[in-house]
Amino acid sequence: ELKRERQAEFEKRRDIGNLLNMLTHEIKTPLATLQMAQAVGQVDDYILSKTTRAISQAITQADRVEEIERGEPINEKILIDLCAAVESAARKSESNLSVDCADQSIQVLTDPGLFQIILSNLITNGDKYSSAGSIIAVNVQSVAKGAMVTVSNTLAKPLLASERVTEKYYRDPTNNGSSGTGLGLYIVQLLCDQLGHELQIVTSAEEFKAVISIYS
Repeated sequence: ELKRERQAEFEKRRDIGNLLNMLTHEIKTPLATLQMAQAVGQVDDYILSKTTRAISQAITQADRVEEIERGEPINEKILIDLCAAVESAARKSESNLSVDCADQSIQVLTDPGLFQIILSNLITNGDKYSSAGSIIAVNVQSVAKGAMVTVSNTLAKPLLASERVTEKYYRDPTNNGSSGTGLGLYIVQLLCDQLGHELQIVTSAEEFKAVISIYS
């Protein structure tokens, strides 16, 4: 019993350490940009907005993980129009997207709010790792007993450890130069598990593909 308590305490301390490292990484970069702009007298609304958005996104992701791991929010599955949900996520994104939804009548059972988080995180992930000027492709199709959503992008560089991308706080070394909490795909995996959906990650040297299967 004492050994289990010590192990739990060790894991808790490690998790807190990883959280602090992530927040330090995510907050340091936008603050440095703001300080540089202030030093040369060029602080404007765009820089202020970009800085606050970056910090807010990091904190929101950390809060979201804590809620999901506690079993919150409780998912409320209803039948939704899958194509409409994907198109809604695409409209909210600033990424360069193409949406292919040949069958406009696909109905799936899921939590609409949590599914939007899944789509948003997949699109954001694709944006971070894609090669410059490339398009993130979102494909929706019917499959036996359900439907499938595939989000794919070309890679700027091959991932070094694609099998680890859904690990909590993991950031592939190929993307160390840009922002990222290491929580986006971890949250996708948590929510898919909670909703009973299946997440499959398929990668090659040139492409990253995330496939969500939703079975009825």
